[in-house]
Amino acid sequence: MRHLAVLIPGYMGFAGSGPRFDYWGAVSAELLKRGIEPVSVPTHPAASIERRAERLRRNIVRMFPQERALPRSLHLIGHSMGGLDARWLASPAVSVHLPAPLQERLRTVICIAAPHFGTPLADFGRAVRFDKFMAFCSRSALKLAEPNAVEQAWRFFETRKYALERSLNGAPRDILRVFEDLAEDPQGRLPAVAQYLRSLSKLSGALEDMSSERMRRLSARMSDAPNARYISYAAGVRAPRRASLYAFMDYYASRWPKGGAPRSAVLDGCIWPKEGRVEVDARLTDGVAPTLSQLWGETRGFAAVDHYAVIGRPDIIDPPSRFRREGFEALCGSLAEDILSTC
Repeated sequence: MRHLAVLIPGYMGFAGSGPRFDYWGAVSAELLKRGIEPVSVPTHPAASIERRAERLRRNIVRMFPQERALPRSLHLIGHSMGGLDARWLASPAVSVHLPAPLQERLRTVICIAAPHFGTPLADFGRAVRFDKFMAFCSRSALKLAEPNAVEQAWRFFETRKYALERSLNGAPRDILRVFEDLAEDPQGRLPAVAQYLRSLSKLSGALEDMSSERMRRLSARMSDAPNARYISYAAGVRAPRRASLYAFMDYYASRWPKGGAPRSAVLDGCIWPKEGRVEVDARLTDGVAPTLSQLWGETRGFAAVDHYAVIGRPDIIDPPSRFRREGFEALCGSLAEDILSTC
C-alpha cells in the first residue's frame, strides 16, 4: 500500500453503501483513477470532535494489525466537521492522536469546506437544542430499523406519496428513496443504519464544538503535525434569496461572531469554475459554513458550489448549485496532486 487517503465524513455523515448513503463515493472513484487508495472511515455522526477522533483513531489502527502493512504515506481528508477531526487527530498536542508509526507517515491534512472558525448554523442549532431533537428522532427511528418495519414504512409512503408531496413540499420523495434503498438490501444496510442511529441517540457535542467561541478555544489547543502539510479547499455560492437555507445564512453571517476568522480574503484561484481571483466577503457561504471560516493553512482552491456539491453530492441542499462534472474532476485532480507531491 503506497498512498492511503483516509476520508472522514462531516457532521451527520454516513459512511455506508447505496445511492443515498454513499458519502464519499464520487471522491473515492476519482482518487482511485489517480493511483491513490481511499478508505472511508466511519465515526460518530454528532459527537464532539474529541469523541469522533477517538473512534477514528480506533478504526484506523484496526486497519493495520501488523506494522509491515503500514502505508508508505498517510493522508487525512476531511469534509466539513471531518476536517476538524483530521486536525485534532493529527495534532501531537492533544490526548487523542495517531500512534507514532502512523504519525511518522502522515504527509497531508486536507480540509474541504471545514468550519475552522465555527458556523452560524452551529450557534443557532445549539440555541434551539437541535441535538436533543435529533436524539429523540433517532430513538424513534430505531424502531423502524427492522426488515419488516422498513417494508411497511416503504409501502406507507408509496401509497400516499402524492398527497404527502402536495402538503409537505416534496420532502416525502427523499424519505421514500431512503426506504427504497434500505428495502433493496435490508440485511446488508440495516445493521449499519441501526448503529448510526444508536450513536446519534446517545452522543452529542458536535454543535457545541462548531460554535464560533468553542472553535476558537479548540484551535488554541491543537498544534500542527511537524511533518504534515495543511491544505484547505473552500466553497461558496451566492444563491437566490428564495433558498431558505441561504437566506438564513445571508442574514446571520453579518451578525456572526467571527471567532478569529478573517474579515475578507482574496483567493488566487477558482478551480470550479475555472476563473482567476475570487474576492471573499463575510456574506459568501456554501449554505452551511461561511467561506471565510473555511480558510486554514494553505488554501489551494475555491469551488463556487454548495457544501455537499463540493464532494460530488449536489442532491442534498435545495436548490442545488451549479454542479459541473468537469469542475468536480478538476477539484479531485488537485487533491490527488496535493497527495502525490508530498510523497
